[in-house]
Amino acid sequence: MGDAEDFAGAGDPPGADDFPGAAILRAVAGAATGLVGSAVTVSISAVGAMTDVVADFKRLVDAVETLAAHSEAVTRLADNAAALTRLAENTKSLDALADTIETLAPLREAVAMLNGAVSQLNATVVPLQGTAERVGRMMDRLPRKRPELGA
Repeated sequence: MGDAEDFAGAGDPPGADDFPGAAILRAVAGAATGLVGSAVTVSISAVGAMTDVVADFKRLVDAVETLAAHSEAVTRLADNAAALTRLAENTKSLDALADTIETLAPLREAVAMLNGAVSQLNATVVPLQGTAERVGRMMDRLPRKRPELGA
């Protein structure tokens, strides 16, 4: 049985079939019943899709909250964009700097050894300084041989 026939037998008053547009009404009522059933099915599908949309909105809200929590850091990054660009442009220089540091490591050890030697030399020379000054004053007091004028 079709939807229109089901509708016609559902408590129609006596003589309802005698009405000239009864068949049309039954067809419209059957179509409306089908539409309502389809609408319910579509509504259930729409509710399922809406739950997916709500979940997406929740993820968006979480992302916005995270971004807001880090807004100061993002602002500082934006303020220093030029410096970050220069840093990115100078990566070759930074690589060369790392190579230079590796090259200078043995020199650092040699300078440390030289500093030790200078400290030992200083410890030896400082006590002799007073003696050297006294010897110098004594040499200044000794008579000198005067050069001859006629030669």
